[in-house]
Amino acid sequence: MSDLGDEHRLFLQGFMWKKICRAGEVMKLYKDCLRRAQKNCDASELSLFVNKINSHIRPMHMEIRKGIEEDTGINCYALVNMTNSSLSCLSSDYSISELEFFKKIVEMIVLSDDGVASSVSLLNLTDDMVDHKISKKEAEDLIERLVADKFLSKNDGIISLSVRSMIELDPYFREVYEENIKICLMCKQIVLQGQICADCDAKLHSHCATRYFRNKNELKCLNCGSQWPYNISQGASTSTQK
Repeated sequence: MSDLGDEHRLFLQGFMWKKICRAGEVMKLYKDCLRRAQKNCDASELSLFVNKINSHIRPMHMEIRKGIEEDTGINCYALVNMTNSSLSCLSSDYSISELEFFKKIVEMIVLSDDGVASSVSLLNLTDDMVDHKISKKEAEDLIERLVADKFLSKNDGIISLSVRSMIELDPYFREVYEENIKICLMCKQIVLQGQICADCDAKLHSHCATRYFRNKNELKCLNCGSQWPYNISQGASTSTQK
């Protein structure tokens, strides 16, 4: 990384510490790094700035990638491990039994109708652990760690996969759950939480549906043209952050 400037190194250090940032935080970090390196800041060049860093860290199987929070539509950036498409990329931070339990969490959420699961239902998964058993207390502690590490989101006892999981584990989802996952018709990203057509099963993130239908007189499915079974007020508010 010899031809990276101080501003690039500072930016990368910030990501290595935080792992994932919302778009507003990324822009602030970008501006701060340029200011500290005494360089002029051009907000429009953030993508070029990130691409230059990525060109140097890809040989180390790392990359800064962009994703969207499913429940808010806010853009985020995450520093991800590109080593392989399995959950073994997390083996340096979690034990074998913890990863096996995380796999079961992922499976329950991905295969659910609404992309979420209750804390109670996840804890009950410990009963199905055979080769790598963990107690419910250990499972509860692990869920809290996964929330703290930003792989899971928790709201009033309801658990979902966070944007970090959606970005970093995207290849794993597509490989293991190829026949189960849906791709949003608008943004072409995996959608777990969203709105689905009653006739053709096409699916949209709620924030994508809000954006698409906002100025439409009729709510028609993008895929089959049938009546869309939601009001756009059911969608999450979209963010202006890019």
